[in-house]
Amino acid sequence: HEGKSKISKKGNSFIRKALYMPALAASRYNKDLKVFYERIIDRKPAKKIGITAVARKLLILIYILWKNDQEYIFEEQINNAVMEVGRY
Repeated sequence: HEGKSKISKKGNSFIRKALYMPALAASRYNKDLKVFYERIIDRKPAKKIGITAVARKLLILIYILWKNDQEYIFEEQINNAVMEVGRY
């Protein structure tokens, strides 16, 4: 596959909109997601791509917590979700 990839508009637009502000806040105040966000925008300077990537990580975290019937434990859960990203 050659050329630029683009952010897909497929999927539930309500969920995309609902995750935007939490992703924005997480990319500023959560140290692990901030590092992840900064790494993304270093490669692709469009900040919206970084926010979309953080939103995806948050969605995976939410899914993992729901699937395993777990409560959120601040930094530990983000690290586990980052490890699980490759599985989904």
